[in-house]
Amino acid sequence: MKYIIFILLLGLCLFSAQLTSACSCAPQTPQDFFNQADAVFVGKVLDVNSAWGQQEVEFEILKFEKADSEDDKEVTVYTALDDAQCGYMFVKGGVYQVFVNLVDDRLVTDL
Repeated sequence: MKYIIFILLLGLCLFSAQLTSACSCAPQTPQDFFNQADAVFVGKVLDVNSAWGQQEVEFEILKFEKADSEDDKEVTVYTALDDAQCGYMFVKGGVYQVFVNLVDDRLVTDL
């Protein structure tokens, strides 16, 4: 009897399982990212600092692609510390196209 209950429970678990992502960084097209972003720019990483589970990344803006204002030449962007948390690992000196959103008065990006 225990064997039958075990098989039924195992079958229920297997058939009710759904495909899930580890985080909310499900694949999207570049156009989706662009449309959903508050701002998009090409920038060079000047500095990267890590603290409290996040990276603070200083960028020199080389080109604005989407922005309400083009006054800033340097910005700070925040992202999670690793890709398991949907963070992006920026490298000092690297040049990136960055899609950001304004969250609690801070520019934030993820995968």
